[in-house]
Amino acid sequence: MSYTLISELPGLGLAAIILDKLGRKISMEIMFVAGFVLLLPLVVHQNDILTTTSLFGARMFISASFIVACIYAPEAYPTNIRATGVGIATAVGRTGGIVCPLVAVGLVNSCNQTLAVMLFEAMILVSGLCVVLLPLETKGRELTDEVE
Repeated sequence: MSYTLISELPGLGLAAIILDKLGRKISMEIMFVAGFVLLLPLVVHQNDILTTTSLFGARMFISASFIVACIYAPEAYPTNIRATGVGIATAVGRTGGIVCPLVAVGLVNSCNQTLAVMLFEAMILVSGLCVVLLPLETKGRELTDEVE
């Protein structure tokens, strides 16, 4: 059993604590940076304890950022496009969730752990940059029925 599976529980708690205090964008930015930093040591082979600890922390922060994104997205769009936009984004995210383990396991099994970690790091970096470019903060904002 992978001990990193339980990391999503503290990630959920972390998201709940800082989400309304700091805002959605800054929460996601912090979580992406933390996830990026925690995966960085795994570019080179590490001992089992450091690997498990690093994966636990990275998974905690990345899953927390996903939780925040699921809260941010419906708040950012008006009702008439909310369901469609969030539905498409969720479908794309779930597809990535299916493909990701296949790619990662394939790379690690072919002795390319460094490439697998670098691929994850690149995806975290791109996602973090996308969050920085989001046009608005939705903290304290009411859900709207029309485009502003």
